[in-house]
Amino acid sequence: MASLSTTILIVTGFLAVFILLGGLVAVQHDDFDKRINALASSQLKVINALETLHDDQNNLSESQIGLANKFESLVNDFQELVKEHEILRKKYEFINKAQQQQARTNLQKQLLILVGGKKATATQLIELEKTANPGRSGDWYLKKVILDLQQDKTSQI
Repeated sequence: MASLSTTILIVTGFLAVFILLGGLVAVQHDDFDKRINALASSQLKVINALETLHDDQNNLSESQIGLANKFESLVNDFQELVKEHEILRKKYEFINKAQQQQARTNLQKQLLILVGGKKATATQLIELEKTANPGRSGDWYLKKVILDLQQDKTSQI
């Protein structure tokens, strides 16, 4: 009987250990489930973050393309403005030369009137002024001779 009691005790001990182990396994299983659920939740958060990042990258790419298109348009506009500026500059130079020529012609006519239409006298007066004041512009000599002639006429009156 002793061996039956011992056997019962051993079997009871095993059952108790088995029940205790089963409880521990159940506790560990619950803890494992919680950790799996937390991991799955974290994975979902990472997936959502990656999707958001991907969307942001697509939006950024679209913005970069838009900016590149705007920049290209601005460059084209700038190049057109440069061309227009060059055309306007050439027109201005042409008009300026024409105005200078007209002003020079008017000075020459004024000088001829002052010398009584004598071209040789006008030329001699200009050459004298060039000798006295070298390195000046043609218009300067014309203005100087005209001014001197006008002062001579006023001083004679």
